[in-house]
Amino acid sequence: MSTTTDPLLDPARGEKLIKAAKDNPVLFAFGAGASADTSVLAVDKTKPAKALWDLCKKAANTRKGAFGTILFQNGTAVVQCEQNTTTQLARAMLAYFKANKISLKVEELAGDAPEATEDAADEEDAEASSSRPAASKAEKEGEGEGDEDIPEGKCFDPEIIIALIRRARKVARPFAFGITPERQNILAMHPRLDGDKLARKLRQEGARKGVWGTVQLDGAVAVFACEKEPFAGVKKGLRRWFKDQGLAIKFRLLGPEGDFEDPEDDEIAAEASSAAATSSDAAPANPDIERMRAQLANAKARLDAAQEQDPDRADDIRRERARFEAAAAAGDVAGARDALQALAALSRLSAESADNPPRGSFVALQKSRLDWDALRKNIQTQLQSLEKSIFDAVRAHNADPAAEDIFEEEEVTLGVGQLYRILDGLDTRLIDKLDEALNSEGDQRRARHAEAARIVEEYQSFVDSDPLIGEIDENGFLPTSIRGDALSALGALARQL
Repeated sequence: MSTTTDPLLDPARGEKLIKAAKDNPVLFAFGAGASADTSVLAVDKTKPAKALWDLCKKAANTRKGAFGTILFQNGTAVVQCEQNTTTQLARAMLAYFKANKISLKVEELAGDAPEATEDAADEEDAEASSSRPAASKAEKEGEGEGDEDIPEGKCFDPEIIIALIRRARKVARPFAFGITPERQNILAMHPRLDGDKLARKLRQEGARKGVWGTVQLDGAVAVFACEKEPFAGVKKGLRRWFKDQGLAIKFRLLGPEGDFEDPEDDEIAAEASSAAATSSDAAPANPDIERMRAQLANAKARLDAAQEQDPDRADDIRRERARFEAAAAAGDVAGARDALQALAALSRLSAESADNPPRGSFVALQKSRLDWDALRKNIQTQLQSLEKSIFDAVRAHNADPAAEDIFEEEEVTLGVGQLYRILDGLDTRLIDKLDEALNSEGDQRRARHAEAARIVEEYQSFVDSDPLIGEIDENGFLPTSIRGDALSALGALARQL
């Protein structure tokens, strides 16, 4: 929490001025310290933002941060930068707000900041700028200072990617985007790699769906132009990727034929549902659909509670609700029933007890599928955290002047990559088999159910015998619970199946 005594840096004063800036923006400067506790924010109605920036740099002992204006809109501090020297401004400011108990969200308006003049920068900045005219010109042309020094392994680094997008005003930049079977969104950009090479790197990271092309800024909008027709879910995935970085960047997605309307996009699905419900061509009332509508209305409270209590499934519930409404409006009884059944499993709506459903029942199979998917996501998240911890430790060691041995990051990368073979052993075969069981009936369902149970036994044997899983929770870098979580989930699955 900030402890500075300068009134311009008082967090409570800053919060009050921001929340009062509903019609007229206030001036601000933010100094990004080594942590949220050492970061500082200065806000004023009249004092020049550059003067506030000088104050912040000195108070936080940093040269990273930004200055410009803030406007308050719907609980959000909307930031427009005159100059920004950090690519994670929104995330850093949000951390500062949380550390100082300020109830504000942050949105940074996208787009390049105006070029700093010598009058708008301190003498040191001006001198450095005048000593590098060639680099400054290269950056203006979209080449970017230091591009040649960026390792190819940094193509997934959010800071590098955001910097490249911001410099893609005059010259388009190659990109590739993919989604893994675990629904992890991966965006890749690098100044020396074309779209094809970036796409290959996505596949190496486990992406099974992907697109590539170029991205270029059009005003404040990032336009992603894909070389081939994008797959369903790209817009939703990109939006989530930007949200994970603390950014609210506006973007357009283009396919070979122009603007791409993503069928899985939440906004498009909501519009389609609304249009279908109000269309004069809608099918006449169907008694089966009306019964399902009544059943869904009775479950509204449970659905709302499930969305609030389980954020991981909230998007799935919203999507299935929209699918039900679209199918019902079109008179599609089978489609509406399918969506209702999915909602039943997601919100424990079924007449069967979702906490202890009968073995082999629809709910048991659906619950098993969701539980296994949740376990794999849990393991993926723990592995990513462990990977970050290992690299942080290696880099800290390499930066120590007293260190006798220096670790090669490429070798560490190869070693750390072996961690993810856990997910190769705990693969998606169970999800696929449960899907087959859910889509079949009678003897066919029972056969698929038995095959799913045998796959669970294979997984249990793998967890019991694999030496990496046996040792990973005692890794020495970051405490994990991978083996325990896997055994617990598999035991529950064995009882359900």
